[in-house]
Amino acid sequence: MKKVLIGTPSYDGRIDTWFADSLVRTIKQADPKLINIHAIYPSYDSLVQRARNDLVRMAMDGGYDTLFFIDSDVEWEPEWFFRFLARPEPIVGAALIKKSDQESYTVKIIKKDLTKSEDDVLVQVDGLGTGFLKVDRFALEKLWLMSEPYVHDGVPNRMVFDLKIVDG
Repeated sequence: MKKVLIGTPSYDGRIDTWFADSLVRTIKQADPKLINIHAIYPSYDSLVQRARNDLVRMAMDGGYDTLFFIDSDVEWEPEWFFRFLARPEPIVGAALIKKSDQESYTVKIIKKDLTKSEDDVLVQVDGLGTGFLKVDRFALEKLWLMSEPYVHDGVPNRMVFDLKIVDG
């Protein structure tokens, strides 16, 4: 059975009703597909980077095959989730619409000629937000090993997601 951790940082300890509905519908469909889903919501941490680092550590320590980041205000269809899980790429995510007055997305594309997947479904990008992002064990291990270690509240961790203040 494939083990999947859905990691949802929640600054104020809340999740959206649309998120909850999507999660319940996804979990209901997971068992027949031989997928064991465990959802966790690190809450009340003012640094989302630290909460995401904690989720990576939990996925590594818990022996999960996949860590799937989903923001607490995201709604999805279960088939999207399972389609992402089935992808062979170690990291796959969705470009979500940002909450702003101007339309923009949580994706960074530098080069003009986009590289597409063999099946012409995905495009390779230079950066992507973690609002709906699948990260397989292979990628988690690489990110974990190349990240700087740190200790927070006596717990060893890694700085996979980093926060730096540069020039103020």
